[in-house]
Amino acid sequence: MSPNEASIESEWEKGPQTIEVPGGKHARVRRRPLDTFYKAGKIPNALMPAVRAAIIKGDDFNVEDFNDQQIFDLLSVMDMIVVECTETPRVYPIPVCRTCHGVGTADQEVGPAKKKTIIKVDCPACEARGEEPRDPDRVYVDEVPFDTKNFIYSYVIGVTEDLKSFLEQTNGSVESVPERETVGSKAK
Repeated sequence: MSPNEASIESEWEKGPQTIEVPGGKHARVRRRPLDTFYKAGKIPNALMPAVRAAIIKGDDFNVEDFNDQQIFDLLSVMDMIVVECTETPRVYPIPVCRTCHGVGTADQEVGPAKKKTIIKVDCPACEARGEEPRDPDRVYVDEVPFDTKNFIYSYVIGVTEDLKSFLEQTNGSVESVPERETVGSKAK
């Protein structure tokens, strides 16, 4: 192929790819760069500074510096990416109760007509579980093991491929360092 020819058709991955996930199972997953989710407004506000910096620098963000809210939001983004990008097996979001919106409580008016008071009671629709009944034939995102979610998340945004590329490039070019001989006297 000459330098003037487009390489999209022959070299770029198109559509979903079948990948091996931890545990030896396989999934058909569609890759999407992080900026796709950023542009779609699917990144929570607490993560925006880290994601913005990662996009600008073209680098990963350091999770060790995250506060509790950022970690919670990152886990939510991981779930969203697994649900949106895993085509086979189809992964569904947690079936949140439409009445209480996952809280498990509902408002109930009590008291005489002129002095109604609103109190919180167990949601009658979901019996305080916060979610609707699950279909036993579906795989829900909270049933996917964390290491599998993390792997799919990393694959989708490109981290896994970069690591694989790095390992392939260094394969055979890194040698073991010989064991060092001990020095007979202490340093002064």
